[in-house]
Amino acid sequence: MDRILRKAIAGTMALLLAAAVTGCSRREKTPAPAPEQNQASEAEEVKLEPAEPAVGVGRIMPAVVVKKNRTICIDPGHGFYDNGTGEASYFPEGVYEKHVTLAVSNFLNQALIDRGFDTIMTHNGTDIPEYDWDGNWIFNPNERIAFINAQEADYVVSIHVNAAGNPDACGVRIYYNDNSYKWNDWAEPAALAIKEAIDDTVEITAPTTADDPSSMADSNFAIPRETHAASSLIEVGFCTNVVDAVNLVNEEWQKSVANGIAEGIERFFDNLENP
Repeated sequence: MDRILRKAIAGTMALLLAAAVTGCSRREKTPAPAPEQNQASEAEEVKLEPAEPAVGVGRIMPAVVVKKNRTICIDPGHGFYDNGTGEASYFPEGVYEKHVTLAVSNFLNQALIDRGFDTIMTHNGTDIPEYDWDGNWIFNPNERIAFINAQEADYVVSIHVNAAGNPDACGVRIYYNDNSYKWNDWAEPAALAIKEAIDDTVEITAPTTADDPSSMADSNFAIPRETHAASSLIEVGFCTNVVDAVNLVNEEWQKSVANGIAEGIERFFDNLENP
């Protein structure tokens, strides 16, 4: 009897143990999600936007961008009661530097507009801007510089006519000043671009030169020296040279040198945008 009871108890314990083992196995085998659930989960991950780090945390700080609005200020040299050079020249009687610089500047203004630039003229030969003006109808360099700097142009060109005691001196000469306080460091490369364009496109009497006359105290160089933006003073020829003097009063040649200057400015700005 005891033997039969012990067998029954042993059999019961075996059944209970088998049930417990089977139950543990079922809990460990968690069913896999349906395929469509996986796809939805993956789609959600793809759509998630990456977190954007806070300023200064794992972010590349933006570089300083130089102003490039393509605004050019054109300054016709002299004017009004200031004739400029011309009295001891090969110009026709009554023609002075101020007449040539205004004509070339007007052609340059239109050539730049045609190329998509915004332009500002310091004067039109008739009116002086009422900006730091002393009322004497001589638009002196300091007054021009005050006006130019108030415009915040990207580049400045001042047009002049040269003169020399040597009648063989001829050709276009460009002067710039590479001062460290300027808004941009374009003075030299822009002058060189204009020089190359003039040599490429204009019939001139000598190769164009481009120089930095920083050590020269001549007031004519005040504009390239003291404007905030990079600038150049361009002597478009010598009125004391026979051939240059004829060119300087010729409308077609005035247009050609204006187009050469505009071409150089355009080349320079295009290179800035597409280095």
